[in-house]
Amino acid sequence: MKTKQSLFNPLTVILICLILDFLGLGLILPVLNNYFKDHSAGLFSPETNEAHRNAMYLISYGLFFLGTFFGAPVIGAMCDKFGRRKMILFTAISTTLSTTIVLLAIFTDNIVLIYIGRLIAGLFSGMLIVLQSSIADVSTFNNKAKNFGLIGIAFGVGFSLGPILGSVLSDAKINSYFGYYLPYALATLINLVNVLFIYLFFKETLDTSKTVSINYFKGFANIQNAYKNLSLRTIFIIIFILATGFSLYLQNFQSLLIDIYKLSKLEIGLALLYVGLWIALAQGLILRGLLKYFKPWQILQFSIPLMGVSFLLLLLTKSTFSFFCLVPFLCMSQGCTFPNTLSIISNNTPSESQGEALSINQSVQSLASSMPLLLAYLASHYQSFTLLFGATCSFLAYAIYMSKLKMYRTD
Repeated sequence: MKTKQSLFNPLTVILICLILDFLGLGLILPVLNNYFKDHSAGLFSPETNEAHRNAMYLISYGLFFLGTFFGAPVIGAMCDKFGRRKMILFTAISTTLSTTIVLLAIFTDNIVLIYIGRLIAGLFSGMLIVLQSSIADVSTFNNKAKNFGLIGIAFGVGFSLGPILGSVLSDAKINSYFGYYLPYALATLINLVNVLFIYLFFKETLDTSKTVSINYFKGFANIQNAYKNLSLRTIFIIIFILATGFSLYLQNFQSLLIDIYKLSKLEIGLALLYVGLWIALAQGLILRGLLKYFKPWQILQFSIPLMGVSFLLLLLTKSTFSFFCLVPFLCMSQGCTFPNTLSIISNNTPSESQGEALSINQSVQSLASSMPLLLAYLASHYQSFTLLFGATCSFLAYAIYMSKLKMYRTD
């Protein structure tokens, strides 16, 4: 009879956990925006104007990243202190709790419960940090970037299937049993399955725990530490710039599909599926192939400017065919950039401090992900702004990277 160890090696377990987590996130991705804007739903009175509805939705969006900014660094420090297994189980249970609260909020049309659920989701959304730390634990210097590419595979699977399934299940016009509650109900079930899977098969990957103090305001300290860390300062600045540009694009992706390419809801779901598959392909196959011949620092010399060129070309095209031809290049550039920046961070960090370093990275990305809220007015009033801003961020990050390239060369 096979043992659990022979059934699932550590990287397989991590991949399954990531897929289940991203699938749950993908399911609920298209729900709240439509729920807040639906005049027939009971969350607001029917006469409530669009400006108020949009403002209330942006609060729910902002609360998640506010929670992430405060919670992710704490989770990262705790996974170094208490071990990966305990913290991955804790974050999985917390994610289940957050989707359950929002599910109840939808049933009762209670906006306060939605805000509480979204804040909890952000505060305890550190599963990715813990799994990144576990990947670093079971990887070598040479295969670390390739193994970080598993995140892209999971993202591609979860965010290709999740959003289109969530869009269908939330549409009562398709079936009277469907509704905004159903994607959250299914996401809660998937999260419960993830909890059970982690409990049964996730084995501790940290050999030596670290004595650390828990600072609940470490998000602010992380931003300061990211700047003070001379060996990693530049790469954190690059990540912040790239994540800001790419986050603005992701936040406005569906709006661009409607405004520029006039796609229907079903076509938008298929577009999300297409993008998710390309991200999975980029990190699952293309990146792994490139790493056989090039080092992470070498790949970044080409992947970062490719992202900028892809944004510019998308800015110039107005045809749906051209869009579907160009999106793979943006996905490939994204899929080859972020795992390699993670690899550089990890390779320049002692093994006992992996969780802390990755939590700093999470704080940087969380702060970057909140920046699009400040740019929402420009992005919503000028169609070209999102793509032009993404291109500008990419080329700025590339210029900084090339100016400091010698710091990260590993010949």
